Amino acid sequence: MKLPSRILSVCSAVLLLTSVVGCTADGTESENVAQTDTRDMTTAEIVQEMGVGWNLGNTLESCGNASVYYVSECETFWGNPYTTEEMIRTIADAGFQTVRIPVAWSNMMSSVYQIDQDYMSRVEEVVNYVLDCDMYAIINVHWDNGWIANASTDHDKTLLKYTEIWTQVSAHFSGYSDYLLFESLNEDRFTDIWNEKSSRGKEEAYALLNEFNSKFVEIVRASGGRNTTRHLIISGYAADAVYTCDPLFVLPEDPAGRSAVSIHYNYPVAYVDTAIGDGGADKWGTDAEYKELDEHFDRLKTTFSDKGVPVILTEYGTVTLNKDPDSVVAYTSAVTKAARTRGMCPIIWDNGTFFDRESLSFTNPAVLTELRKNM
Repeated sequence: MKLPSRILSVCSAVLLLTSVVGCTADGTESENVAQTDTRDMTTAEIVQEMGVGWNLGNTLESCGNASVYYVSECETFWGNPYTTEEMIRTIADAGFQTVRIPVAWSNMMSSVYQIDQDYMSRVEEVVNYVLDCDMYAIINVHWDNGWIANASTDHDKTLLKYTEIWTQVSAHFSGYSDYLLFESLNEDRFTDIWNEKSSRGKEEAYALLNEFNSKFVEIVRASGGRNTTRHLIISGYAADAVYTCDPLFVLPEDPAGRSAVSIHYNYPVAYVDTAIGDGGADKWGTDAEYKELDEHFDRLKTTFSDKGVPVILTEYGTVTLNKDPDSVVAYTSAVTKAARTRGMCPIIWDNGTFFDRESLSFTNPAVLTELRKNM
């Protein structure tokens, strides 16, 4: 999902792993959440505390440029500026409690899947910006040119790459507190095996995703340190709110019992993902559309939340070009409220259009007002 949003800010000190203080909105020092002990909290309690979040979209997951040789080029390749403490502080000051940091790890990786240490350090630096502002941080394995889809034709090599990435990331962040969460994947699916028009292959496609999610839990839990009890986020099938409720999607066994499920909300597709002129709808908000929204979130609640599995809405929002402004506000407000009233954490997608990272200002104050009502 490639939606818009721009949101950034200013933290007063770079947090390293050895740091023991952080910044507050008034500039005073506070104990840094990066080094707090793992708390005796369930994942459901953590998800409640995560409130409403924001995605640092189209940034560290930027990919597709074979001529990139420097860490800074990876981060800015899709047009967003280099992330600063000031940007993240602005997000914190706006009231957001969580920042999701999508990452394309193979941007800077050797042929044997060793992640460049400067790149790892840059991801860590951005994580520290977030934790230094007393917010929750999420890192993942994002789309990254879609290499996960190769598992259907080159299973062993793809699983090896996935294993090597999470082994290195888990080891690097094993000392971080439970304010840092790991997310297994993004919107991965295997359309060459199965899509909604196929009459067969569905079981195999879901089984592949289930396997990668299981490998993720296995790697993280075995890596030691605080990872033995870290709260994990398990990606649903295509991270889709409907597909993930299918019985073929199976959550992996977690010896720590600390896992949530990740979904994205992209319905109705004609409104959310399709621009005007390409058959997209410019308005949202009919009784039928509100009903569909409630039905989707009720099903997520009964499938997961009511059974003790928290839900994190890791991406949602809508393209805004030529859309009715009131509908954009209404849609964002309705989805945020639907998630929060059912105990879920909604994290709005922003690729740089909701929060202007150059001017450090929100381009749609009405949307921000609606988000704050649910924080």
